[in-house]
Amino acid sequence: MAGIVRVAAAVVGGRTAIVDCTHCYPSRAFPTTPPEAAEVGAAGVIVSGHGGGLLGGDTYAVDVDVGDAATLLLQSQSATKVFQRREATNFRPTQTRTTISVGNGGLVVLAPDCIVPFRNSELHAALDLELRSPTASAVVVDAVSAGRVALGERWHLHRLTQKARYRRRRLSSSSDAGPHPSDAILDVALALHRGDAARMLDFAGVSHDAFASVVAVGPRAAAVIDHAESLRQNRMATEQPRRGRIGSTGPVPSWSLSVSRLDSSAGDSPAAVIKVVAQHAEQLYCSLRTVLSPLESALGVAPYRAHGLFHGAADNNGAPAAAAAVAAAATLQSAPCGATAGEAGAHVAEGVSPIAVVDEQMSPRALWHLTQLTDATLPTGGFAHSAGLEAAAQFGYLPTEQCVGQFVVAALQHSSRLALPFVAAAHRLHHSAATGGAASQLGALATECGAADHALDLQLRSNTVAHAASLEQGAALLRLIPSWDRSRGRVVSDSLREGHGHLPIVFGAVAAMFGVSVLQAAHGFQYTVARDLVASAVRMNLVGPTLGVQLLDRAFEHNGVSADLDTVPVGELIDRAAGCDVLIDTLQANHSQLYSRLFRS
Repeated sequence: MAGIVRVAAAVVGGRTAIVDCTHCYPSRAFPTTPPEAAEVGAAGVIVSGHGGGLLGGDTYAVDVDVGDAATLLLQSQSATKVFQRREATNFRPTQTRTTISVGNGGLVVLAPDCIVPFRNSELHAALDLELRSPTASAVVVDAVSAGRVALGERWHLHRLTQKARYRRRRLSSSSDAGPHPSDAILDVALALHRGDAARMLDFAGVSHDAFASVVAVGPRAAAVIDHAESLRQNRMATEQPRRGRIGSTGPVPSWSLSVSRLDSSAGDSPAAVIKVVAQHAEQLYCSLRTVLSPLESALGVAPYRAHGLFHGAADNNGAPAAAAAVAAAATLQSAPCGATAGEAGAHVAEGVSPIAVVDEQMSPRALWHLTQLTDATLPTGGFAHSAGLEAAAQFGYLPTEQCVGQFVVAALQHSSRLALPFVAAAHRLHHSAATGGAASQLGALATECGAADHALDLQLRSNTVAHAASLEQGAALLRLIPSWDRSRGRVVSDSLREGHGHLPIVFGAVAAMFGVSVLQAAHGFQYTVARDLVASAVRMNLVGPTLGVQLLDRAFEHNGVSADLDTVPVGELIDRAAGCDVLIDTLQANHSQLYSRLFRS
């Protein structure tokens, strides 16, 4: 069944008015503009459904148009429940697609309640937001909770994917105002599978049951970005000193916040991605309410003002609203790091992609080159990056050696879903062009590689630390190409000239130049990820050298290399790339704010 909602807001008589609000069952939408909002000229709409949630197999579409200088607040009636897949619909997933367009000087604030995935539910959510001018603004919240925790359904979803693209219309005299890839300023993608929480959201005996991302872009969103940055700095100043030395066993923060400002490539107007990870949904709502508080002057009301009524819910000292949940979380102390008592043995291996078996013959020369490409002495700067491990240690998430091992596994899974598709795409593009040398073929290769590199760049912009680390290491590897083979190296360098030079793209291209297969290159890339993490842990004295050898050996079982990297079409590989570890991503984005640090990321 397909639900449809259409909303249009425009300035009428000096105030924002809802000029169109139509809906089709099972979706519904109704204007709700409180007096406070009317006084400041804003309007609001609540989007919900008739059945209390999203049914498996159904599709929902929301189309929103915000006119010039209009101000619109979009909310949900309550938490969005995602029901389990149904046999009657052949277990098809629930799908939602939201399209938003904002005019000159307009502001749209999308602030729904959390998505609550039920057991065996599957949701694919897509968002496309277009800013029609540099003065258009948007603040978009995407929040997810663990599910029906009280019923034992904590992160028992089958799959959750979220893809959001933010575009700014190009200023041109042409009448063609349609979307264009160069208009994209940011991609935010997430792929969460059942069992991921056991590896990625539970550390140091503490569970995290809610997370959210907030994308703020445009001049009318600048106050939110500045306020979030100030909030982060205050939290860094108060939280980090309590962690003490690296590897301390101090209390883990009840919620973590990161702010990643987009660089000038996103345009002249300010833009940032704000990420929040909390132990409980009430703490998440409290933090979102605090982050978005500067919008009250424009909206007349504060988003999430009805949530987190206990003001201590976002504090570490224990909140009345979260007391029961905190008591339940205390039982985690007796379980292995990152696993609840019931999940310790059941979910560790669940959701992990089967390891691709490589039975291909490799020439001694190719083996030699792959060994050199993954050697720690290769001067690409990998030793200078910890991929968020140092930040996690300083914030108390790695009090034991088991937690360090869990971090390595989580980082490998994150890399397998975000970076490996681009490694494989770059390799296959270069391998298919290896037999030819015509200028036209090289030109097409450069264009395709540039598009893949740009797609990766759009995703990494939401984490400025990871973005910079990828560029630095990619540039270092690119400089080494002539050292191996000047003639073939020139071809590879020319093919990458239209891209940014991110590490996964360059690594895949170099591996193809060496005659290494796609799967062998993927295993090699994941080895470098695990190698740098374990080396960083040893340098920080989190684990000893002997245990480091064991961690690196065990990491192979969780490297996430799948056989379809060599069979899925390149375009589909790039399209499915998405991060999966929200906690590590949030911690890593705070690395540059650490008071003292050994590594660059």
